[in-house]
Amino acid sequence: MRAAAECFERFGLRRTIMEDVAKAAGVSRGTVYNYFKDKAGLVGAYMSTESLKTIAAAKERLDYSLPSAELLAQALLALVDASVAWEVFLGPDASGITAQVVAESPLVAEIQQEFWYPLLESIKERGDLRDDLDLEDIVNWFVFVDLVLNMRRTTLSDTSDGVISYLEEFLMRPLLKSR
Repeated sequence: MRAAAECFERFGLRRTIMEDVAKAAGVSRGTVYNYFKDKAGLVGAYMSTESLKTIAAAKERLDYSLPSAELLAQALLALVDASVAWEVFLGPDASGITAQVVAESPLVAEIQQEFWYPLLESIKERGDLRDDLDLEDIVNWFVFVDLVLNMRRTTLSDTSDGVISYLEEFLMRPLLKSR
């Protein structure tokens, strides 16, 4: 993985080829293919490794005592803030393969579910989550929004409070029961 990370940073995600990774790892190209079916598989494995780090860092920032809309907004921003290493996945040359891997990788989806499901379950237990919404659909929506926010980091350079109020009002409140 270290060799892949070095190549992704040096050449970019799109321009990195399996031969580059093999050379950086000091192995043959065939050896790399023994571990990864193709480049998308390699990218998915690296993305999963980085996702685990991101999720762990974001979980540390969660304050479950917050009101539900604010908690969801804070959780989304915590993920974005913890995604610093994701720049290799989000550059202009990488967005296509990143979107493909996120859509096709069951491991990336499982990691996201491990973050979002407990959070959504706690909000559901509070009685705040709308009954007509499917948790898997909500998680998929958050994964999409997370990717968009990561690709548009300059949008988040605004004051954190301003971004949180937008997220609460336009993304989170529609998921919650009216009070």
